[in-house]
Amino acid sequence: MAKQNLTVSSVCDESILLPRKILDLIKGLGEDELKLFIYACGVNRFYLGDAATELGITVESAEKALSALQENGLISLSNEKEKPVKTSSVTQYNGEELAEAMKQIDEFKSLTVFASERIGKVLNRNDINTLYNLYDYHAISADFICGVIGHCVSKGKTGMAYIHSVSLSLVAEGIDSYEKLEAHFKHKSAAESKIGRFRKMFGFGNRELSTKEKQFFQRWFDDMDLSFDLVKFAYERMVDRIGEVKLPYMAKILEQWYAKGWTSVDKVQSGESNETKIAVNEGKSYDTDDFFEAAARKGYLKVSGNSGDNDSKKSGE
Repeated sequence: MAKQNLTVSSVCDESILLPRKILDLIKGLGEDELKLFIYACGVNRFYLGDAATELGITVESAEKALSALQENGLISLSNEKEKPVKTSSVTQYNGEELAEAMKQIDEFKSLTVFASERIGKVLNRNDINTLYNLYDYHAISADFICGVIGHCVSKGKTGMAYIHSVSLSLVAEGIDSYEKLEAHFKHKSAAESKIGRFRKMFGFGNRELSTKEKQFFQRWFDDMDLSFDLVKFAYERMVDRIGEVKLPYMAKILEQWYAKGWTSVDKVQSGESNETKIAVNEGKSYDTDDFFEAAARKGYLKVSGNSGDNDSKKSGE
């Protein structure tokens, strides 16, 4: 979708002055969704990949945001064929420059061969131009570009425009070296694996997740990088307490644990045990003090000084 020409119709009718009814429609939207919505209101026609780059988010995040906006009735896609106004462009090189680069720069030549083999087609002039734009104009390393190509192809995305947008989006996020890229994709893969396990274990099946469900899973397994065991533990805690599945309730449990630094089942159990001991101790101390204070007020107990006086009187008598 990143390379498709999108023409959207928003409820704002291209006005940044938002109507009052927006207040009800935007409830529950995430940061990326709000960014894309405001962007769409001001631009109207755009490439999703370019929008992602402009907003500093990944293409995948932009696609999820677009789906959420459509689902919530904030924007709709049009079948209009008019080309959108591009918000960013690829530097155009002439044929001689590209030929010279292929001839003189062995690394770039190897990059084009790799791209052609992974994508599964002979690169045309536009493909090579886009590739060289990343390599030359944006000064992105060849191994980084190769890593992005491999990732995109594994997702079934083989368009060079998409690869270009993903590369720039990643760099905009601060992922600007192959080492960071490798760690980023490893993290994403682990998050997807945990989401898959969770879906399978708790009966979500193969159905399409709702926008809210995606947001919860993204938060737990990607943003917070929680272990599968901890999320499973929170799920079981939720069912034990309320007897049904309510992800917002489960989210509150996980957010509370996360805020306290309880990032494993052992830490949760240890932390809760310590909190219980503290609560019991504080409760005993408070109850005892309160009892003696109340007893003294009611005359059941004598103040120590008076007690001594009374004892003296009794002994004197």
